[in-house]
Amino acid sequence: GDAADVGAVMGWAFPTWTGGTVGLMERIGLAAFVARCDALVDRFGARFEPPALLRQMATEERSFYPAAPGPAKADQTR
Repeated sequence: GDAADVGAVMGWAFPTWTGGTVGLMERIGLAAFVARCDALVDRFGARFEPPALLRQMATEERSFYPAAPGPAKADQTR
């Protein structure tokens, strides 16, 4: 994910506010992204077909990035 995002921003001038291509998919959700791709396929053809792995990840509610850890708990042992 990180390398793809950096490559998209630096190489393609993908908008930095998105965090890159993977960052954008993560922000809107993989299922929503796949649904948008499907709508684009219907309108513009197969070039917008999402890869099978992306469709599977959306179905399984997986992510390219691990979940961020929660806030550290205060040490209660004094």
